Amino acid sequence: SWAVAGDVLKRAAAYDIPAERVDGTDFFAVHAAAATAVERARAGHGPSLLHIMVPRFFGHFSGDSDTYRRREEKEAMRRERDCLKIFRAKVAESGRVPAAEFASIDAEVNTAVDQAVKAARAAPRPDPKDVATDVYVSYA
Repeated sequence: SWAVAGDVLKRAAAYDIPAERVDGTDFFAVHAAAATAVERARAGHGPSLLHIMVPRFFGHFSGDSDTYRRREEKEAMRRERDCLKIFRAKVAESGRVPAAEFASIDAEVNTAVDQAVKAARAAPRPDPKDVATDVYVSYA
């Protein structure tokens, strides 16, 4: 059971909007719920609300030291609630994708990330005068 501050499903019901809480670590559950919502909208039956619940592995922001959760709790979440691990296990169990193909995909992604990091580190530093470029709209 998820701890939820307020219940957005009740809020949706107040507006007669179909709503569903979905385990965001389960790709297939999210896909099915989204497909239903899209089908409903395309059929002219209005909006839907999907409250997709996912664990937060880190603090609320980059400076959040996340001292309000025990290390064991966070380790258990990463071990048991990682959406990529869950997806991989379900797909492997179904036999749709062989383990070797996952290894190939992992290697390709790791190479792409490594190349992007190297390119970013090798790029020239931005000019400080450009700090506000394309950030604020001026109506003057």
